[in-house]
Amino acid sequence: MYIRARRDEDKQERRSAILEAALAVWKDADWNDFTMAAVAGRAGVVKGTIYLYFATKEELFLALFQNMMLEYFDEVDALLAGGRRWSPSR
Repeated sequence: MYIRARRDEDKQERRSAILEAALAVWKDADWNDFTMAAVAGRAGVVKGTIYLYFATKEELFLALFQNMMLEYFDEVDALLAGGRRWSPSR
């Protein structure tokens, strides 16, 4: 049974679940197969729910890309904070 996310925490959780599903679809597909329907199916929601959080496929992809970049920079920051030095080869 589908339960509507009403509280802000639930909405954020649903948005995160959609982005996790989008990442899984992206890893298995190319741009043409990266569809709102595929993401909805992977997230276990109806396609219309995806549009409540992301107006277009491009907006969803950009949010996914932003999350991936933030995770990457968090890793880089952690390595730099740990005293590791970067060289041209690294």
